[in-house]
Amino acid sequence: MQRRTMFGCLFFLFLFGQAAWAQISQVDYSIEWDQANTHYFKVTIEVKNVRGGKLDFRLPAWRPGRYEIQDYARNVVDFSARNGRGRLLPFRKTDKQTWRVERHGAKSVQVSYRYYAHHLDGGSSYLDAEEAYINPITLLMYLPGKEMKPVTLRVMQPAGWGIASAMNYDRQTSKFHSANYHTLVDEPILISPSLRTIHFKESGARFNLVFQGRATLDSAKIIRDVRKIVSEEKKVFGTFPFRHYMFLYHLLPRRFGHAVEHRNATSIVLGPADFSDARFYRGFLGVTAHEFFHAWNVERIRPAAIYYPDYSRENYTGLMWFFEGVTSYYSSLAQARAGIISREQFYKNLAARFWKLERAWKVKKKSVILSSWDSWITGYGGAPPHTQLSFYTTGQALGILLDLEIRHRTGNKKSLDDVMRYLFRHYAARNRGVPENGIRSAVKAVTGKDFSGFFRRYVDGNEPVSAAPFLAYAGLKLVTTADLSRPAVSTGFTLDAEGTIQDIWPGSAAEKAGLDLGDQVLALNGRRTTPENLSRQLKPFHGGDTARIWFFHKDSLRQVTLILDGNANFGYRIELMPDPTPLQKEILKSWLSGKNNKIEQQSNK
Repeated sequence: MQRRTMFGCLFFLFLFGQAAWAQISQVDYSIEWDQANTHYFKVTIEVKNVRGGKLDFRLPAWRPGRYEIQDYARNVVDFSARNGRGRLLPFRKTDKQTWRVERHGAKSVQVSYRYYAHHLDGGSSYLDAEEAYINPITLLMYLPGKEMKPVTLRVMQPAGWGIASAMNYDRQTSKFHSANYHTLVDEPILISPSLRTIHFKESGARFNLVFQGRATLDSAKIIRDVRKIVSEEKKVFGTFPFRHYMFLYHLLPRRFGHAVEHRNATSIVLGPADFSDARFYRGFLGVTAHEFFHAWNVERIRPAAIYYPDYSRENYTGLMWFFEGVTSYYSSLAQARAGIISREQFYKNLAARFWKLERAWKVKKKSVILSSWDSWITGYGGAPPHTQLSFYTTGQALGILLDLEIRHRTGNKKSLDDVMRYLFRHYAARNRGVPENGIRSAVKAVTGKDFSGFFRRYVDGNEPVSAAPFLAYAGLKLVTTADLSRPAVSTGFTLDAEGTIQDIWPGSAAEKAGLDLGDQVLALNGRRTTPENLSRQLKPFHGGDTARIWFFHKDSLRQVTLILDGNANFGYRIELMPDPTPLQKEILKSWLSGKNNKIEQQSNK
């Protein structure tokens, strides 16, 4: 009897709570602007056939792809609310990003505000006289609890300006249609008078490459190479998860690089844009490969913690090493498999990565899981120096090692490719997120073997790892080598362009001598030191030699003597073993070609 009474009270409270909040069927958005040079978008949100009580309008505090609080509400000005007759409705803010509107019986509510958009990168919204870039999650408010309702979006398109988006677009009504808020805000829109589009079809899917900005394009070459990338990455999963995909490229005249993945598109900002420059073109293809692999890994195979996220607060997960880092691994591997980069270049890239990471692993204080978890408080690079592993770079290395370990322990019958397919079938295809233990569970399910030791040491823990035993599974050896282009000693500090110390390696000569971040280095052994000539000045020295450093600490001129560290010019090189076993040969061949008939046959059943 008591239980029934309690249940009845709770049910009454639930109904009462529901009745206190408005019921809606659809939300209609519109975005326009008057003067692009002011960088203000005007946003209007209309909610019709409203029943119930008050309405909350909330702007996200973060966006998927960047797992830190960014507080987009700071860009909102001139918020107002009106009923269907145009009369003002009262509102108040309940927190930093939520505006509560009192309906006062209105069946239609329209809110409007201006949004300041003057920062261009792959994840922001931006407006000037040359382009309007809309990343909807940064500037469109949502109604909490109503995120799954159907939505439409009408966007201003000035005469002579082209519009590009992967969303469903009705040209007669000039509206985009989405099933819900989550899908709406995961599709960017680019509007500009200078859009150039090239396209191709591959395996039944259409790919549009849209360019905004000034650069000479070799369309045939770009199509050829991007086609190779998307085709190679598709082979991991067997099919594209869409019919239409859009690459949005913002080309800048200055040095810049940033990109963000979306469900059916990616937004990439690069500069200085020069497609005749080999270095720029390599970077262009590299970021294209990375962002495209996200169409599966993180957009569809997604952590449960952010599958349908709460945009108002942190959504913690320790899995970003897999969703970002392993994506970096596959983007590099796909380029090697497709012939975009040679095997020698692939080995060179791996060697440089492992040399850098093995040094970092020795001093880092956090596991890669904790580094992922703490991105919400440390941002990206905001932790105390040398305490946090990057889940991008570390995850890339762990992806390589895990792939080779799987191939070795299963006699090359299984690989990380099989794990990716398993994750897609068991989570993405079933419209559910990957739990925190989902990656290790998938590895066990695919291989039938226990990989808990690998995860305990290198993922949950921060045990230093050597790549050499893992590379040996593929008949490769890791060779320590000297780089004669660099000095054989190190001061233990690095300088920025102004000669100011921006990093000090733990336990180094600089740290032992008392140098500090922010100190401005002036001279070494009485000769002026600059970022350009420091390496040259160190060439005559050997490990254990001393050098006097003059520097400013704040406003005080000081001098210290460094006992120089040796072996700073060492690195790694990856070579083939002279007499690999048949299994090692088989692993290397299938790893770098992506071809394994047994795997393909099993995945097609």
